[in-house]
Amino acid sequence: MPIDDTSSSSHLDSEKPLSSSSSPKAKPPLNITIREAELFDLPRITIVSLRAYDNDDLHHLINPPSLVGDNQSTLRYEALIWHHQQFLSPDRTTLVALAPSDLSNPDSIPKIVGFARWHRLCAPGERHRRPNQRTYPRPWIFKYVKPCLNHIANTIWSFICSQPNITNWAGLYAYSDAVRKAEEELYRVPGLWQRWELENVCVDPDYQRFGIGGKLVDWGCARADEEGLACTLEASQAGMRVYLKKGFVTIREVTVVDEEGHGGKAELTFMMREPMGRK
Repeated sequence: MPIDDTSSSSHLDSEKPLSSSSSPKAKPPLNITIREAELFDLPRITIVSLRAYDNDDLHHLINPPSLVGDNQSTLRYEALIWHHQQFLSPDRTTLVALAPSDLSNPDSIPKIVGFARWHRLCAPGERHRRPNQRTYPRPWIFKYVKPCLNHIANTIWSFICSQPNITNWAGLYAYSDAVRKAEEELYRVPGLWQRWELENVCVDPDYQRFGIGGKLVDWGCARADEEGLACTLEASQAGMRVYLKKGFVTIREVTVVDEEGHGGKAELTFMMREPMGRK
């Protein structure tokens, strides 16, 4: 899989840092709506995430070169499956940000321009379920048809991955290993078993610097404050300015190196925010 579903990854480009050599023009206020995602939002979420990832070092490290760039059909398919799996998780909340589809017309039809995924982690043996979680019943035929379709898809995917110079997931494995080791040292203590983790946040490049990424971060921080819990995330340099502004502090910096694949590397920063008190 091009995206690891066993570890958090809030390294998506959310808000580009200000350049020290020039100050961008202030953008006019934008009518932004934040809501929980619906099942039919997933295709658009996939497109937005890949657009935001385009210039991200960690994205290029995790995914094989053959899947990054103009030919993203396989990557888009894998990303959609992954987003669907995470969407159905009872202890995760997927948010979307909507803004006018035409920046020159505030009254234009809104579209999804950003998303975030927050994970409410619990102590071992416990499970969190978000309030009013919706369920999506499946027709009985899926019980018999889905295993067959999965077998066919897995066979095709295995064939693709076996072809030389097509896919090499060494970067993903290096990233997963680095995250696992860091989390075991940083978070495997009773005080941090329960926390809110920002796994993903991204904003379409055309809609960055409108404060959308900050609003998506605020949602989880507010929930954590209500419970008196900490927030954690893994950041690339792209989102550091936003996270620092929201009260996150760096607790560890890690350089992830793909030594067995295409030789890429990326900087990963583990950050934490203490609760601001119950409201």
